[in-house]
Amino acid sequence: MKQGVKRLFSMALALVTIVASFVIFFNGIKPAYSSLVLEQGRLATLEGIAEDRRVAVTKVQELIKDYSGDNATELKSSISLALPLGVDMASALVQLVGLMDLSSIKLNSISPKVESAPAVKPGQVVQPVGVVLYDIGAEGSYDNLKIFLEKLESNTMLFEIRNMRLAPIREGSQTLKINFVVASYYQSE
Repeated sequence: MKQGVKRLFSMALALVTIVASFVIFFNGIKPAYSSLVLEQGRLATLEGIAEDRRVAVTKVQELIKDYSGDNATELKSSISLALPLGVDMASALVQLVGLMDLSSIKLNSISPKVESAPAVKPGQVVQPVGVVLYDIGAEGSYDNLKIFLEKLESNTMLFEIRNMRLAPIREGSQTLKINFVVASYYQSE
């Protein structure tokens, strides 16, 4: 064979080899690589979920440890102050009247009304809470009312203002006639 034919033949063989390697790459290796990337993404997602769950379980175990034993009695007593077991109308009345006295609001009337707690449904984990409503009539200035509401907000026992009406006692007076309904809550026994 002549030298030129040999060169042409070797170049054609090199071109066929390059084309064959591209065909093998695009038909064999690239789809496998795509599925490998997809599987690596799934694995990373599952590892992230597993780590999130591991962190959540650790936090729950720490909370269980914190609120068991001696800490449990302290926690129960703290919760009972904010959300008493059963109707504790006397304590709520003392707190409301005390807060009004501290805020220089004159109490005219107060009438409590106990609403029964909803019944516990089968399989219900959280116990329903009962409500005691206090319909209060009072007199005081706007500034004193603000002080009372701030004190009520930071009080140990949970209170909620359900309804409030304000009106001046007489034309041009700074003293307001205050009518409001306060709700306190209790745990059903």
